[in-house]
Amino acid sequence: MLAGLQMALLLLAQANCQRVYLGGSFVSSKQYPNDFDGCYDDMNIDYDLLDPIFDEELTAQQERFGGELLGDPVFQGFLQTDRDGVSRGIIAIDPREFLE
Repeated sequence: MLAGLQMALLLLAQANCQRVYLGGSFVSSKQYPNDFDGCYDDMNIDYDLLDPIFDEELTAQQERFGGELLGDPVFQGFLQTDRDGVSRGIIAIDPREFLE
């Protein structure tokens, strides 16, 4: 799962994505999360360089990366609560740091 997340982050970085938000069980105290859930800020994205997988159905991302990243920063609000509406934290990452 971490290798898949790293691959997704690298692809987003190559398109100049500056912020990815991760939430769900991946950033919880769950010992073995099944996947990762997140979104990315598409404000400065170069869509000519964005891998087409980010325009496909989420199942394609799940199969390739082991999780999903939506191109909608509004989704980060959804990530900040669990199924019961209890607040929880998220992680913000600058994927360009993975290019170094």
